[in-house]
Amino acid sequence: HGGFALEQAAQLAADDHAIDPWAAADAIGALVDKSLVQIEGDRGAPRPRLRLLESTRMFAMAQLTRSGELEDMRRRHARVYAQFAAREAELHWSQGDVTWLTTNEPETLNLREALTVAVETARPDLVEPLFTTLHWLSIMLNGGIDVRRWAAPIEALLPHAEPAHQARLLLTLGGVFRNSAHLRAAALFQQGLLVAGPCGDRRVFYRLMCACALTQARAGAQDEAVAYLAQATAVLDPAWPPRLLLLQADASAFVALGGRDLN
Repeated sequence: HGGFALEQAAQLAADDHAIDPWAAADAIGALVDKSLVQIEGDRGAPRPRLRLLESTRMFAMAQLTRSGELEDMRRRHARVYAQFAAREAELHWSQGDVTWLTTNEPETLNLREALTVAVETARPDLVEPLFTTLHWLSIMLNGGIDVRRWAAPIEALLPHAEPAHQARLLLTLGGVFRNSAHLRAAALFQQGLLVAGPCGDRRVFYRLMCACALTQARAGAQDEAVAYLAQATAVLDPAWPPRLLLLQADASAFVALGGRDLN
């Protein structure tokens, strides 16, 4: 969807077929040599992108449909891009915006398609990294509006998610509504805290505490905001990436503003 990187194409071709990814990459290279697959932009780029000619793509889709493999391929595509999204969601905390966007923005269409399939097939384990990465992309590109259409079907999947995935999904869902419906966001963050503690994920617990402190401060619940901020500060690890540490600073600013303590 909108082009692809060699890494994901080789992984998708090799997935479930016991094919070595390097052999799959060689086969894709042969298609490039035959002009059935095109290289976009600079061939020497660190992550060159490939694209099928539209006529070739239509023929391939027809073949997949005729053989009854199309839906299986869509599910495999969702798994491959969920793995990609999980890796990129972690890199988001340590990479600069330009570097992160250079890798992820070109994959927007693939990530959207993968998330659509993950929701359709009720796979919250795949939904979680895809939704998170798309949410951050959306914030950087258009203020976060783009992902709201998935909020309702993803909320419906929450009862079927493992606690670790559920906590992260609630964290992202709250982030989606943080600026447009902060009371709803606060409820989602607090729900996330109920399942985050037993998961043992210190970073998720910290992020939820920061989010609760911020939303409570915006709602005028100053005592609750101060309490959440104190708990977030208590679990903060100074060795964490600066972008992660910034969450505590962001929450602190809102709590200070709510308490009229601007010193």
